[in-house]
Amino acid sequence: MGEFKFWMFLAGLGIFLFGIYMLEDSIEKLSGKAFKRMIRRYTSNSFRAIGSGVFATAILQSSSAVSLMALAFVSAGVIGMSQAVGVIIGSSLGTTITSWLVASIGFKVNIEAIALPFVGVGGLGLIFFGKTTRYTQISRLLVGFGFLFMGLDYMKESVELISAGFDPATLKSFGLWAFILSGLVLTAIIQSSSATIAIVLSALYGGLISFEQGSAMVIGAHVGTTVTVLLGSIGGNIQKKRVAAAHLFFKLTTAIIAWILLPVLVYLSMTIFHFENEPVLALAMFHTLFNVVGILIFAPFILPYTQAIEKIVKVTPTNIERHVQKLDAEVPEGAVGSFGIELQRLHRLVIHYNTGVWSVDANLIVQLEPEDIEIVGETKPGSEAQYQLIKQLYENLLAYSVRLHRLSLQQEEADKLNHYLSSMRLAMNSVYSMQEAREYVGELESSSNPLIKTYFHRYRKNLLEFYSLIIKETHSELSVVEIGEEFQKIKQKIKDQDEEITHAGFQDIKDARIEQRHLLRLLSAQRSYYQSCRQAANAIREYLLSKTITEAH
Repeated sequence: MGEFKFWMFLAGLGIFLFGIYMLEDSIEKLSGKAFKRMIRRYTSNSFRAIGSGVFATAILQSSSAVSLMALAFVSAGVIGMSQAVGVIIGSSLGTTITSWLVASIGFKVNIEAIALPFVGVGGLGLIFFGKTTRYTQISRLLVGFGFLFMGLDYMKESVELISAGFDPATLKSFGLWAFILSGLVLTAIIQSSSATIAIVLSALYGGLISFEQGSAMVIGAHVGTTVTVLLGSIGGNIQKKRVAAAHLFFKLTTAIIAWILLPVLVYLSMTIFHFENEPVLALAMFHTLFNVVGILIFAPFILPYTQAIEKIVKVTPTNIERHVQKLDAEVPEGAVGSFGIELQRLHRLVIHYNTGVWSVDANLIVQLEPEDIEIVGETKPGSEAQYQLIKQLYENLLAYSVRLHRLSLQQEEADKLNHYLSSMRLAMNSVYSMQEAREYVGELESSSNPLIKTYFHRYRKNLLEFYSLIIKETHSELSVVEIGEEFQKIKQKIKDQDEEITHAGFQDIKDARIEQRHLLRLLSAQRSYYQSCRQAANAIREYLLSKTITEAH
């Protein structure tokens, strides 16, 4: 047996996890509407998702890489859990292509040939496109994908002497269970079922093990791939952990079925498909057959399967969930009133996030209360972490509102709740729009062109004035008509500012004071900024209209 290279393994694990992080982060920042539509289209139903998993694995020659990509897409909110499970199930069949290649032509995947181009092209992209956000994120995605493979390669290389010195024939006296266990452990260590299967095929070809023993090792290798995905879910959100669990249960179930049907599958592989004299090809057929059986069993039940996983892998309540769970939804009047208080909290957090994106001190506009701080913690205003917490609060309040709708509400309370829900939805849409603007804000702020920085500070000044104005309106006692008039003025003002900046931008490019690429970034930021402010104004208007209902009734 060879030497275990600890530091190489640790470096490989670090590079692997860093690659996962870069992959997820870049996917999240790249996942605009068009990108999400494309991915969702190819995974829109169970069979499409499975087909995508088969195809992607056949191309990349790594079910682990495809499964990790599915984890990244789930974490970034691009696809749902059932779609990711479909992709993962498909990837298990796609990986049999490697078995056929190894068995038929002795093909061996060179991970360096995959990793180095990704890292090289992505690294150069980060240097040359450093100030162009979209291309920067594409470059980070390439580097992340390359690091993912490179980390796997380091981990495999760190233990390759161990695997090279492993002789499956030494297990002959222990029975088939020992072969299953060895296939599992070997795959978990070297992070590649393909490498394990190559070892098994070599041993089978050399007559060191029987076909049944080789089949048992392939079953073990099938389960061993789950370790890579479990590693990829480390530090992830609950959806990632659920997908990793779904992957584990699928692999375990398929392995158990393959074990139970082992005599039948061996007979089919050797006799029905006429591979009696080609045990290596017969083993590739065995690998394919039990994966097909697994897919046929799971494919019709992906949705109930994912629902069962969601019940098994439960969410540990966060500060937000514990906070919302304290609200009483049993007494209608008090429940709607509590919802109104939480809506005001959401508004404060939205203001802090939206202004934080533009580096405006929201404390100049509105102070957070102690319970607000408990929800967002020490997260930086305008950061991705704060965005996720606000989104989580919104989702929990939305779930709470469903409970309220089941109550027998008086007409007054029902009308008020409808205004609250409309206000909450508009406030969150405002955050979504500002999240899109965040992509361009960094470029404006760090631009070497003084004129672009002038635009950036102009946005900040307008944003401070806008939120100061609508907060002032929340403390006013206005009638329905007055609310309509005041907010029409506010929306007209932000529209005028939008047109002024757009006109100034075109004039500056006409006078050659800024480049066309700067104008495109400026207009993209302006569009999202304007939409966010308009939605925020409408959110506050809906909240103020809710306050007039008692008087109207």
